[in-house]
Amino acid sequence: DFLGYVSVPAAVPSLPPTPRVLVTEWVAGRHLSDLSREEGTRMTNMAVDAVTASLVLTGFVHADPHEGNYPVFPYLPYLACL
Repeated sequence: DFLGYVSVPAAVPSLPPTPRVLVTEWVAGRHLSDLSREEGTRMTNMAVDAVTASLVLTGFVHADPHEGNYPVFPYLPYLACL
């Protein structure tokens, strides 16, 4: 877990990565649009914190940080970073 509320799915070992493709485990989550306004605001703030902390603490940049790449786990507050 990153920051205590962000999970990154594991790579699928039977499908090794190529220079253009990485296959990860399936993440069953909810989209931000499925949340109440209060939950959505909270999860959006958490996603922004996660992207910022990733850059500052690890030096890694998520090149495509839109809401589809941050599904919300059924149990709040928990995000997946795809």
